[in-house]
Parts: sequence; structure tokens; C-alpha cells
Amino acid sequence: MKKLGPREYWPVAQAAKQLGSTVDDMVHAAGQRQIQLCINLFQSVEEACCHRVPMPDEGLTEQEKNMGWQDEPLESQEHQAQTEFWGRTRSCMPTGIYELYYDDARRLELSIAGSIYMKEAVRFDGQDWWIVEFRQVVEVNQEQLVLRHEELQKFMDQKSNGAAGELDKREHTAYLNVIGLLSHILRNRPGKELSEAALIQSMLTAEMKLRSDPNARPLYGLSERSLQDKLKHARHSLSMAGVQMPQAKKMEETPRAELQ
Repeated sequence: MKKLGPREYWPVAQAAKQLGSTVDDMVHAAGQRQIQLCINLFQSVEEACCHRVPMPDEGLTEQEKNMGWQDEPLESQEHQAQTEFWGRTRSCMPTGIYELYYDDARRLELSIAGSIYMKEAVRFDGQDWWIVEFRQVVEVNQEQLVLRHEELQKFMDQKSNGAAGELDKREHTAYLNVIGLLSHILRNRPGKELSEAALIQSMLTAEMKLRSDPNARPLYGLSERSLQDKLKHARHSLSMAGVQMPQAKKMEETPRAELQ
């Protein structure tokens, strides 16, 4: 018999049992941004309209700029603030599954009736995040809460390793050190010295050439601003470890260059 793969999502009661917790504790944790809960509204709501959410390192597409999307009510400070917490998943969310806003989790925790009313939520289609407005307000209670398998697995891994948080920090530092050293090596090859700006442009050009779809958006984390930020943090990480790296040159002083 063919073995079934892992569940895409778990009812919150079953997930709480797996984690040795309670549903109330998980709702509280969701309101404190410690865990990401979702809601299962399959065949319970009808979507009225959707708005794509630009990720922090991406910005708006030309079409969205021309449409004045940034001026619409949904592009509020609240939604901008939440974009840094979106993107937990890298797989398409099943039909009818939406992320539970942190503020909605707090409302649910404080609800005397044990339910809240929602008019919008967010979902991921495998490539982009969308703010979804429902045609009618929907009542949501704890029985409709679910936890995606990848989120459950993350906490199960931490549970089986008491030092998971410390290991994650060390691993993050290790990645930064690797990035910083590789950047230094690539920029200082004999006869092919590059400024940091030129290295970034080379990476952007390479990513563009390697796409199967030239019209697709850059891979998450590979925008110019994101690369600048990552290389900056990589230099700082090496500096804190006692490795002094040369200062990056200004973007306008450096012509575009490609890695050979």
C-alpha cells in the first residue's frame, strides 16, 4: 500500500495534543506572534476580491504603481507592519485555508462568546500573498482553527531539541559569515576586482538569466535592496568575529558588472 504523506494541516485540538499544549494556550501564543494559526473556511465563505501583498524587499510592480494600488485603503500601516510576519509558508495553501491575523487571535482569546467575525484574511498561492475580502462577514470559532503541518513540524523539532533557539542563532550567524567571506572572495579575484554594488548587479543579472520565466518576479530575498541588506549584515557578523572587511563602495561610483 502506498504510504500517505504528511497532513497539510491539523485541527488545532490535534495539533495542541501533539505539542503537549491546549487550544487556549495556542490561541494566546498566536496573539503574541509566537505561532501562526490558520482558519479552515472551506465552502464557508465566498471571496469578493483579492489584493496582492508586496513583500518588504520587493516593492510594487509597475502595473500596481500605475493603478495607484498603494493608495487604496488596504495598504494601511497595519498591513505594512504585518508583511514582515507573512511568508512563513513556501507552499501553496489549500483551498479555504487562510492565515489568522494576530489581532484576530487576540480578539478570539478575549471573546466571551468564543467566536469572532471576520471580513478578510490572507492566503498564499505558492508565489504571492493575497489579502482576501469576503463577500459576507464570517463567524469564526476555535473549532475552525488549524495549524499547517510545516508550522507544527517546526515546533516539534524545537520540542525534541531543547537548544533549538540557540542552534538557530548559531546557524544564522554561520550563514552570514559564509555570505560575507564568499562576497569578499568574489570581489577580490586578481584582475577582476568588483565593488559590492557591482557584485549585487551581477547576482541580479545571473538570477534573471536563470529564470524559466523571464517575466516572473525575482526570487524572494534576491531583490537589490534585500541583497544590500544581507551583505551589510554579513560584513557586520564577520567584523564582530574579529574579521575586518573592506568598506562597500557607493552604488553610483560603480558600473554594472557580471561574474565571469
